[in-house]
Amino acid sequence: MARPEGSKEELEARRKQAVRLLNRTDMAVSDVAEVEGVTERAVYNWKRKYEQEGTEGLDAKPSGGGRQPELPDEKLPELEELLLEGAEAHGFEGDLWTLPRVARLLEEEFDVDVTPRTAGNYLDKLDWSNQRPQRRAVKRDPDEIAQWREEWEYRQKKPSDATKR
Repeated sequence: MARPEGSKEELEARRKQAVRLLNRTDMAVSDVAEVEGVTERAVYNWKRKYEQEGTEGLDAKPSGGGRQPELPDEKLPELEELLLEGAEAHGFEGDLWTLPRVARLLEEEFDVDVTPRTAGNYLDKLDWSNQRPQRRAVKRDPDEIAQWREEWEYRQKKPSDATKR
């Protein structure tokens, strides 16, 4: 059977109603299960809970509302300060922050184990961009590049019809 539908309060009322039916009537567990639209096992579990803890055992439990973020928002400014120090300040070669590096920083500094993708979510919250560097030579000479482009373009031109004769 699928999980019954209803709010926490409605499900709690269903559990308490089932136990009342068991205690105040001569209804069998199977009959109570049918009336409440649940399995017999569920009714037995509720009965056991009631016998062990009383009606408090049937109370709705507060939910966490889903998985909580690994790093609280209050720690984001501290993360940004660490990022501003640069990757090399944290033992990485080159000053580029990649997502795996940010994930490692989070683990080392905050004891938070996250995937690189989640690390990217924290960068988004800080309005930091996730970019890969362009591979360029350190010793670039723009004049030589311009000259090479001119020569290359010249070589790519097709000979005109006049030179074919």
